[in-house]
Formats: sequence, C-alpha cells, structure tokens
Amino acid sequence: MAVLTRRKGPEARRARRDALLARLGDAVEGLLREGGSYADLAVERITSRAEVSRTTFYEYFGDKRELLMSLADRATADLGQAASRWQPNGRDLGRDELREVLRLFLTANRERPLLAALTEAASYDDEVRAAWLAHQDALIGLIEERLLEEQRAGRMPPGPTRATACALHWMVQQTCYQEMVARQRLSEDEYLDTITTLWMRSIRRGD
Repeated sequence: MAVLTRRKGPEARRARRDALLARLGDAVEGLLREGGSYADLAVERITSRAEVSRTTFYEYFGDKRELLMSLADRATADLGQAASRWQPNGRDLGRDELREVLRLFLTANRERPLLAALTEAASYDDEVRAAWLAHQDALIGLIEERLLEEQRAGRMPPGPTRATACALHWMVQQTCYQEMVARQRLSEDEYLDTITTLWMRSIRRGD
C-alpha cells in the first residue's frame, strides 16, 4: 500500500499542476488580448484573473518567467501541428497545400498571444530565448527534412538544405510576427500569396 501511495502522489500533483497551468494560461491569454505585454503583467493580476491564490501559484511556479516557460509547449502546440504537415511522406506538396500550411502558422501566431509574449520575452531574457530558439530549431529541422525529400525526388534543385530551411523559416516567422501580429500592416491574402510564391521559387525547379 505504501508503494501505491508513493506512486499516486506525484501523479496527483502533476494532474493538479496541469489543471492549474491550463487555468493560468487562459488567464494570461485573456489579459494579453486586452492589451499590454507579458512584462507588464504582475503575478497578482494573473492569479486574480485565474481565481487562484498566490500561495497556490508559488507552490508550483517560482516566478512569472517559470510560468511562461511552462506555458511554452501549450502556446506552440498549434505551430507544431502546422509544421507536421511538412514531415516527409512521399507526397508532392503543391502550392495550395503549402499555402494552407502557412495559413495555419499565421493563424496560430495571430490567435495565440502567448506566442507574441514568448517572442517578446526572448528579446530580453536569456533563459526564455534559449527555449524559444530550441523551438525554432525544431521547426527548422522539420522543414529541412522536407527539403531533403524534395531534393531526393528531383523536385528541388541541389543546394544547402539547412541554410535554405533556416532562411525560409525566419522569413516566415519574422514577417508573420512583425507585419501580421505586431504591426498588422498586411492583409492575409497579401502575406500568404507572397510568402507562398517565395517558398515555391526557392524549392522547386522552374518556379
């Protein structure tokens, strides 16, 4: 019985933490949608919106940075789903399907203010930046795998796939954040049509 109790304890704590994280994440996203930055959000304001005590917050999270790091996987889940469509599968990824993948990426960035908070925090917090860059590298890795398949299939001309993957990813990530999320200067069709065209010209023979 003692062994079973020890096994149940950590599992129960993880379940409580997951439930708390979801609640705090919803609170943070709601506050971010109302304006301001993550740096401006006090722990007291977050816990008040989530209707949890500060004591409970500090039982599971050391500070606001730790909360943001814990929310990172939740915030980037939609990006991972979009990027997964680029995994090698033997199929030809045409222009329309590529545009849909890029649209999913845009939607995730525009509708998840936590992604903007991560980008913001990465500019001044080394620990957040390291985690944020690790996520970007994972996305670049998925793109590179797809580009290698395109080359093997003869659809993409020879060339450095890693450099191409990096260039394509950062073009999308920065244009999406700076022009579609932060400044909102482009229409969705302008953005998607232009980015899709640049991708196709980079990865296909004759495009």
